[in-house]
Amino acid sequence: MGEYCRRIVSYLELEKRYRTSDYSLWDLSRDTGIPVKTISKSINTYMGRNFYDLINRMRIEEAKAILREIATTGSKYIIEEVGMRCGFHSRSVFFARFNEYEGISPKKYMNLYEKKNNV
Repeated sequence: MGEYCRRIVSYLELEKRYRTSDYSLWDLSRDTGIPVKTISKSINTYMGRNFYDLINRMRIEEAKAILREIATTGSKYIIEEVGMRCGFHSRSVFFARFNEYEGISPKKYMNLYEKKNNV
């Protein structure tokens, strides 16, 4: 199971397929050649989460990197666009997942990073 999880995560990171908003377990199975049940069982058992949690966490990690970049460069970027770029369907889902995983909103995350770098 560990080897399957490494293959799955490696594929998702390399191809950035988590950015596709409607990417599914079946798409991952097709893309990797690993059966759906094997993917699901491996992620659930070995990683202790489900497929959508894995995908959303990868999206949030990418969003955090983009938000940090925006904070340090002063880029004019709409936060909602960050969520869409990372694969979220809507602003509300992006903000809800970000808050769920990080405990703060994307804007507050970015502001905290700005303060750390500008002190």
